[in-house]
Amino acid sequence: AKKILMSLWKVGDEPTSMLMQEFNKSLLEGNNPNKALDIAKRKVRTVYLSPKDWGGFVLLNSVNMAKQNVTHYG
Repeated sequence: AKKILMSLWKVGDEPTSMLMQEFNKSLLEGNNPNKALDIAKRKVRTVYLSPKDWGGFVLLNSVNMAKQNVTHYG
């Protein structure tokens, strides 16, 4: 995976489900992951007004250790 979508805090099942559905729909429409998350958050905000229900979702770049020049000690 090139990106990891995660939440910084516990979010209810309903807003999480809605966000994930909208995120995946936006990806299938050709948006990049950052734009897809932005679109999904905006749609979730129309139903769930509190930022606790959508504000904690973030995208992280995953690290592929096999492609990096890493020295392991120990």
